[in-house]
Amino acid sequence: VTLTWTSMNIDAYKASIQAGLTRLDDLVTKINDIVENRIQKNLKQISRTVLVSLPSERAVALDEFVQMQEISVKHATALLTMKNVEVENAVEDLVVILNTTSVDSAVEKVDQRDVIEMQNHFSSLTYQALLNCVKVSLNMIKKRACSRLGAGILFKQEPFFEVDVQLSVPSVRLSPSLDDIQRAINRSSVAVLGSAKRMYQWNQQDIPEKDCLTFFDLLGLDVEIVKTVLLLTGGMHGTRNMVHDYLKG
Repeated sequence: VTLTWTSMNIDAYKASIQAGLTRLDDLVTKINDIVENRIQKNLKQISRTVLVSLPSERAVALDEFVQMQEISVKHATALLTMKNVEVENAVEDLVVILNTTSVDSAVEKVDQRDVIEMQNHFSSLTYQALLNCVKVSLNMIKKRACSRLGAGILFKQEPFFEVDVQLSVPSVRLSPSLDDIQRAINRSSVAVLGSAKRMYQWNQQDIPEKDCLTFFDLLGLDVEIVKTVLLLTGGMHGTRNMVHDYLKG
């Protein structure tokens, strides 16, 4: 468009520009609302979700410990599954807005390769949020169940498991045994990891549910998770040596 100070269509051109700016402002507002209130908030909630329930003021029996973790994981999994769907739906709404809203006829349409890249970006952020949730929960079990800290002037931690020392002539043994304790910890770890089995990876709406990939498939390949699980499943090793020396003494 060529304009001069004497052009007759200056007012119409200004109105057209103002209308375009208004449409752009509306588009930015809608996008920010979706990103901030429906994506980022849900991602933060996934990341901050604690999958386990670990009492700090009393000792627990092994069966109670496992049951507590399974119930806690079940409730948290329902929340994680819902939030995952909400984030995916929000991103889909974002795609619809970008594909259907035109600020100006001269502006090129959104490249679908950019759309796919954006979807992959938010899907990756969702997985990272879940990864943090699972890793923090596993580390909480490890820190509480495998802690070697005892009473001190500034710190006092209650025993975690109810364990009896029984005389079994000619030796002394623990009931439940350290192997039983380790199995209970392992079961709880499996429950935590299992939370990801109900969180499906994105863009699988046309695939039968039994064939859909879950974020659990990605967790099993994550080096950080594998390392944390290995440390947790071997958490009783150091404790075993201390208990053995104590009972021998």
